[in-house]
Order: sequence, then C-alpha cells, then structure tokens
Amino acid sequence: MIVQTMIARQHDGLLLAAFVQDQFQASSDLMQYQVQAKEVLKMLARDPRPPARCSLESDMYVFHLVVEQGVCYLALCWKMFSRRKAYAYLEDLQYQFQRQFGARVGGASRPYCFIEFDMYIQKQGKSYMDSRQRRNASVMRSEPTDPQNVTVLNVFQVLHRLKPLSELVNKALEPSRKSEKYKRREKYKKKAACDVRGILRMCAIIAMVIVLVAFVISIILVFTLR
Repeated sequence: MIVQTMIARQHDGLLLAAFVQDQFQASSDLMQYQVQAKEVLKMLARDPRPPARCSLESDMYVFHLVVEQGVCYLALCWKMFSRRKAYAYLEDLQYQFQRQFGARVGGASRPYCFIEFDMYIQKQGKSYMDSRQRRNASVMRSEPTDPQNVTVLNVFQVLHRLKPLSELVNKALEPSRKSEKYKRREKYKKKAACDVRGILRMCAIIAMVIVLVAFVISIILVFTLR
C-alpha cells in the first residue's frame, strides 16, 4: 500500500503537493514517518548531486525516492508493496507534474502551492494499489525503473551519518561496481585468450600448408630431374 506521497522542490525542500491515504490521516504512528520524510527532503536539499533513485527502509515501511528536474517525488509504502509498482507510480507522477507545473516550480514561494495536483495523486495511488486495474501504458514515455538497479539503505543510518545521500548511495554501490569491473576484466581476458588461440591455430594451419606445398614441390622436382 502507498501510505503517503510528497512532492517537493529539491534545492530547498519546499513542499509543493502531498497526499495521505484517508485511513492513515488520524494515525499517530504516521507522524514519525512524516518527520523522517521531511528530514530526508532536507538532506536532499543539501546534496549537490542527489541520487535519481533510492529506497530507504524504516521499520515495516520504505521510502521510495525519485529526483528529476529539480523536484523530489517521495512515496511512503508498506515494505510488502511492489517496488516496481512504487517506482512506476512515482515516475507517472513525475511525468504529469512536470507537464502541468514544471515551468512554475522555480517561482513557487509558499508550501503546497500546487495543491490541486493532490487529486491526481489520489487517483493514481488507488489505481496502482488496485491489482485489478491495469496501468495506462500511454502515460509513461519510457520504461519504468528496474528495482534491481535501485540502492536500498536504512533511513536511520542515513539520517544519523549526516553525509550526502549521494555519497552513501555511491558507497553502497562500490561492491557491485567492483564486481562488474572484475567481470568485465575476466571477460576481456577470456576474449584475448580466445583470440590468441585462434591466431595460433591459424599459424599452425599456414605452417602445415607451407610444409605440404614444399613436400609436393620436392616430389615434383625429384621426378623432373629423373
């Protein structure tokens, strides 16, 4: 389930639109996650190169983030909710919000100045949570994010380390990058070894042909001299 959605300007964390599912609006537990969400937005505002995609786990919930064209799209979801659906939902919001309000984001001066977008957030949230409904593929202009390529961190560790989120994401990606680099190196070595073996086989064939030609010529010369 998508519990809450926030849309904020990235460089200063100004909230532009937000929506909370009705059954959670009176929940006292939601307050701590709203505080965490605002702290995450503040962290993104201090980050000169924020990650385009990131997931932050918090107890039985997870924050999914999409940062595009100076705007952050944040969704608080249950952990069991499909990450693929969560990112498709956020990218859907990003496309529609940018199309409607993108040119006005820089001039926004007060919180929730695009509150009318809440109706679209509510509608799309219900659509993505309802497994009987199929997402309108024409809304998306590109393939949705593959969740396997998204870094997942713990929100408590992120907020307490006081380091840019991009730095923590890059650090988390280091092992996989080293693994990919090792795989590419091994692939190159195998290719080079195959090339060397191919050259050696070709040289052996040429040598055999030369020997055979020389043998035939020697035979011809012997019979000619007789």
